[in-house]
Amino acid sequence: MFMRMNSWTDILPSEWLESANFGDIVLEGYASSLSSGSKARTVALEAKELLQNVSSHPVTFSFVSFDEPNNIGDGNVSITYLDGQRIVDFQLGERKIPKGDYVVIGSPELRIHDGGANAGIATNALNAARGLLMSLAGHTAAEQLAFTFRLNKSTNDRLSYTSRIIENFRPSDEFLFCTMESIRELAKRTGTHLTPDHRRRFETSLIFLGRAAGEMDATVRFTHMWIALEVVAGGYGKIDALLTRVSSGALLKQKLKQIKSARDGLFHHGRRFGLAEGQERLICAAILSEFLHHYRVVDPALQTYLAETALMEMQGHDLSI
Repeated sequence: MFMRMNSWTDILPSEWLESANFGDIVLEGYASSLSSGSKARTVALEAKELLQNVSSHPVTFSFVSFDEPNNIGDGNVSITYLDGQRIVDFQLGERKIPKGDYVVIGSPELRIHDGGANAGIATNALNAARGLLMSLAGHTAAEQLAFTFRLNKSTNDRLSYTSRIIENFRPSDEFLFCTMESIRELAKRTGTHLTPDHRRRFETSLIFLGRAAGEMDATVRFTHMWIALEVVAGGYGKIDALLTRVSSGALLKQKLKQIKSARDGLFHHGRRFGLAEGQERLICAAILSEFLHHYRVVDPALQTYLAETALMEMQGHDLSI
């Protein structure tokens, strides 16, 4: 099945397997262009110590090869909605891993006091390792995700299959802040008065919002949303003016200022940050309000939404993480 590897545990540090602080070990396998004996692979392997010094959580990687195709079990989660109710369907199937070269990145989940495990910290470490490989040899060093496993330490090579994470959100109608009339009027005005510059800015902003919609990493989603906001505003220096137009009260201004401070903390100091659901909707409201403002379309529902958001904070409903 494998070339130059007899067991999954061969590529993992023994202290991970022995430590009571670590739970299951997450393994991600990516197709890799770094062939055996290549200079790029040699340099990448030399960078393992650098990765371990930089990463705040244990992580490692190894290169393995399949000498023949392999069929593995695979779990697939699909989400549909019926009358606004979420339906989650889980199906077990098979997935084919073609023969070839792969880089396998591993990181242990950190056990927490209630008996559970912190999966997010391992995910960040896996992404850091993939980022290092990309920095050294380009994105094909760890290009396409081929498989994800969880290694059960108590049974050594026993693997379980992972599905994507599912998040729970409140019903969409609770966040609806634009009326049909205002959207209809905005569509009419953009149809006759849309300059190439504003088309480019608005379209790019929506593209980054679309990327945010499918992103499970909270920090990356925040980054996409902030880029969408900054693009539609016309630059970072114009963010304050945009937020001032959006803000209808001191509390809301403070909340928007906190989001901007989180952006600065991330971009200037590397402090990771994820938005709460209400904060995500505030950014979306700010982006749509800029669309409306530019075309002088007034939407009372938007102002009501923002006022009610501030009221929620006054009543102690914290929108922050």
